[in-house]
Amino acid sequence: GVRYLNPVGRRENGGRVLFIQPAIGGPAGVTDGIPSMSGVLRYRGYGTGLIHMSKKKGNVPSDEEIVAMVREYNPDVIGYSALTMEYEDARRISRRLQAEGDLARKLHVVGGVHTTMVPDEVLNHGDFDVVMPGEADDNFPNLVDAYMDGRDVSRLIGVNIHKDRFGRVASLTGRGSLDGKVDESGNIKNGLGLFPDVARIPWRDYELFDVETFLKVKSGFWGMLTGRGC
Repeated sequence: GVRYLNPVGRRENGGRVLFIQPAIGGPAGVTDGIPSMSGVLRYRGYGTGLIHMSKKKGNVPSDEEIVAMVREYNPDVIGYSALTMEYEDARRISRRLQAEGDLARKLHVVGGVHTTMVPDEVLNHGDFDVVMPGEADDNFPNLVDAYMDGRDVSRLIGVNIHKDRFGRVASLTGRGSLDGKVDESGNIKNGLGLFPDVARIPWRDYELFDVETFLKVKSGFWGMLTGRGC
C-alpha cells in the first residue's frame, strides 16, 4: 500500500500529496528529491505518501492495484518522479489514473531527472497537468500551496503547462482561465525550478521508503549525496 506520513505543521487548506516513483527495474535505494519535498510539505501542514515500485523489494503492483491504492489514500495532488528508464511507466500510470473520473480530478505533476533533461519533450507529450523541470524542493510545495488555495499556478517559477491542459488546470483551481505567459509554441513556460537554500529544508523524510528492505538488499550499504548534479 501507500507508505505515508502525517503533517507536522498546521495549515487551514492542508491536504495530501502522493508521490509515485516507478523505479521498477532500477537499482535498490532511495532518491533525495522526494524525501526533501516531503519534509517541506509536512512542515507546511500537508500529509505525504509514496508508492515506490521496485523489483528489488518485490513490490511491483499492477495498474489496477495502483488505482486502488491512490483511491484509498485520496490525495489532492499526485507527483510523479522518474528517471529516463522510468518515464514511460510514469506516463502509463498517469494516463491510467486520469481515466478514472474521481482520480482525474487530482492535479497530476511530473518532475525528476528525465523531465529536467528534456522538458519540452515531456511537455509536448501532454500526459501531465504540470511539468516541473529543475529543482523542486521549494518550487513543488509552492505549487501545492497555490493549488490548494485556489490561486493561479500558471505564473509560478518552474511551472510549465501544455496548451491542451489550460482549461483543465484552470477548472481544477476553480478559475475561468490561466494568466501565465504563453510562448511561441502556445504553451505556458516558466523555466526551471530554482536551486533551494538546502540549509532551510526542515528535514528529509526517508521513512517514506522501505529503508530496511533496501539495506538488506544492499548488505547494509547506504549512499550519501554530497552535491547535486551529474
